[in-house]
Amino acid sequence: MLKRDSSRPVVSPNLLAKSSDGRGKAVQYLPALQCAAGNWDWKLWCEALDISLAELSFAHEFDTDDAALHACVAGLGMVLAPPILTAREIRSGALVALPGYEPVEIGAYRYQRRSEARVVRQFCSWLDAKTQRLNQDCRATADGARSLGGLCGAAKSGVPQHDRHGFASRKADNLLW
Repeated sequence: MLKRDSSRPVVSPNLLAKSSDGRGKAVQYLPALQCAAGNWDWKLWCEALDISLAELSFAHEFDTDDAALHACVAGLGMVLAPPILTAREIRSGALVALPGYEPVEIGAYRYQRRSEARVVRQFCSWLDAKTQRLNQDCRATADGARSLGGLCGAAKSGVPQHDRHGFASRKADNLLW
């Protein structure tokens, strides 16, 4: 396994401030952004926290995490994302974690090596080293870590999709190969 996918809702500080109209800042009172086919990520997160998915109000649907994160920064809603995807925006103040909601593990990133070719072994060794550094960075900072240059930002859906680097990813068990 390369990395656990522990996601949490994040939101723009402006939207969070607007939402505090006496009802509190509960997840049910903020518009949610969907960025996974079938909304499997929000379903898993809600199940883990004993929240009904029906209580969430989905404002917009995106087909990539990146587009949903941009919409979240613009204040269109909250997005469920792991620290690897939100660390830069959290550090800059463009996004904040929704108070009162801890990250929930909704999957893991791993690869299946289907070849013993030298170039494949070298790539897997490089990826393992990068992941170890990423995990160290995650432990060293409160908000997460630097991205692997977008390498692990593959789409998370039931049907394998390929990111810009040609890696595929599947729901809840993100397989990179």
